[in-house]
Amino acid sequence: MASKSLPRWNASTSFRFQFDEEFRDSVLDGLSRKALCLDLLVSADSDDDIEYSCDLYPDGMAEGELTFELDGENHVLCKIEGAFEVDLTGSSELGNENQKVRDSKATVTCIGLGDTAGNLHSPASEEGDTILVGELAAGK
Repeated sequence: MASKSLPRWNASTSFRFQFDEEFRDSVLDGLSRKALCLDLLVSADSDDDIEYSCDLYPDGMAEGELTFELDGENHVLCKIEGAFEVDLTGSSELGNENQKVRDSKATVTCIGLGDTAGNLHSPASEEGDTILVGELAAGK
């Protein structure tokens, strides 16, 4: 359910992750149970240049859809279309992270794919490429 107090990002993109054969079972388990997640980094440009990490699961979309599918032998394709919200109030004792994120028009990038065994798999992109996941919705 959407909340007016949480920062909301609009997303329309797709990208791939590569996994090693030793993690195949946990990735396939996550695919079958719809339990894979994106490991995201929210970067708030402020006086402190603060970064927050969080996970986004398919059922965490405020609207639209986040899907994962096997793409070849050792890749997972992620597609995200819609909008998602992230509650960052638990990130520190200050409790005003959500407002800082909105005020700074924070960006969200993907740093990995999480599987059911807690493994993190890297995006299958050129080394150093940043995967921008979404843009902060205006007035959110």
